[in-house]
Amino acid sequence: MRNVTYTVVLALVLAVPAAHAYELTFEERLEAQTAIERVYLSHRSGTTRSFERAVPQGVLREKVRTYLKQTVALEQYWNTSVTAEMLDRELERMIRQTLMPERLEELFAALGNDPLLIREGLARPALVNRLTRNFFRTDERIHEAATTTWDDWWQQHADAFDEAEVKTVARDTPLPQVFPAGTGPTEGGCPVADTWDNGSLSDALDGRIGHTA
Repeated sequence: MRNVTYTVVLALVLAVPAAHAYELTFEERLEAQTAIERVYLSHRSGTTRSFERAVPQGVLREKVRTYLKQTVALEQYWNTSVTAEMLDRELERMIRQTLMPERLEELFAALGNDPLLIREGLARPALVNRLTRNFFRTDERIHEAATTTWDDWWQQHADAFDEAEVKTVARDTPLPQVFPAGTGPTEGGCPVADTWDNGSLSDALDGRIGHTA
């Protein structure tokens, strides 16, 4: 009987989907953003200022706050929760469409090749920025009364979204393979610019999923 119980318990454990390995703190996200920005700056031609002067700490913190607030906005305003599957798809898209795989691998290395940190710190910001902007563009609640820009709307509403509510959802599973330029599997659509920062990626997940007027 005891062996049967152990077998049932083991089967239940194996049936549970892989969960994230740990919860990222704001400071850990900030460290990841700093590492990403260091890579970007190292490839910026004509840069003579130190990293600290070129990318002040306040700018880094605001970048992290912004993508966390955008995550909350998606859930609270547009009824769309960011899931592990969405982060997986975003990372796969970035790898599939990159024009500079070596640069992407450099970013991975800067994040310690940590699968969870890469999905949360690199894929999430690009994903939530694109989705919030897509939702904003097609939301009749926003545009029926007056014409407004995304920047103006976000400035007015960002404080309503509490970044502390965001939980780590990415899986700590192996990363997809990064192929040399022009050799990997591709799908329809145009390649994207290889700066994986807020506002840089333009396609993949439809910005209308989960939307309720």
